[in-house]
Amino acid sequence: VWATASGRAGFTVPPGLSGLGRPLAAGELTLVTLRSNDQFNTTVYGFQDRLRGLKGDRMVVLLSPTEIARAGLREGERVTLACAHDDGHRRAVEGLRVVAYDLPEGCAAAYYPETNPLVPVGLRDAMSKT
Repeated sequence: VWATASGRAGFTVPPGLSGLGRPLAAGELTLVTLRSNDQFNTTVYGFQDRLRGLKGDRMVVLLSPTEIARAGLREGERVTLACAHDDGHRRAVEGLRVVAYDLPEGCAAAYYPETNPLVPVGLRDAMSKT
């Protein structure tokens, strides 16, 4: 039972995928954080992600081949991701290995909790409060 005028669920569509409250600038990507099949919340039980065919090293950033080329990177290269939210604190995670993966343009993916330092604790979506 939905307590709405129509009696149905109401859905909203965000104007974009940026959590920055503005469109992405050149060189910026939306980060999707991942969990592996052998992980519960922040507890990692193993280093083989059967869901994505990755094993061993969780210090990776997944990018589409198009994004790798656009950034002038090479697969296997080590990079640093930095948060684009500017509140006076530099948030970065170093030593992530670039892995080509089938992702939409404008997106990067990396494991949680390894990239947790990139997310400002106080940054919240105004509507969902998440």
